Amino acid sequence: MKKAAIIAIALMFGAFNGFAQERKTEDKKRTELSPEQRAEKKTQKLTEVLALDEKQAAKIKEINLEHAKKMEDLHKEMKELKAKVKEEKQATHAKIEKELTDEQKQIMKEKEEERKKKRAEKKKDCCRK
Repeated sequence: MKKAAIIAIALMFGAFNGFAQERKTEDKKRTELSPEQRAEKKTQKLTEVLALDEKQAAKIKEINLEHAKKMEDLHKEMKELKAKVKEEKQATHAKIEKELTDEQKQIMKEKEEERKKKRAEKKKDCCRK
């Protein structure tokens, strides 16, 4: 009985893990597509679902292409901005550390490790639901 329960649990975790990997693969594919490819794919899907005629499909493809290009530019800007934020945080952290004693630095390091652990636990709990 216990063996059957253990096997069932193991199979469930394996299935969930497979779904998670599949999702990551889909996300990766999405980022590899060019704006033109994304616009074409989205237009095809809308054409199928909404039974668009050729004129509508052409106009919607233009709209989708414009949107995909804008989004790509925005994503690039966001990456650059995230890098700047990270640099600023690191610079501030370094300035603060210069003002601290060794004991204070150790306390600060311990607190940071606690926060990292809490974030990791929250992330695990988030994904389990």
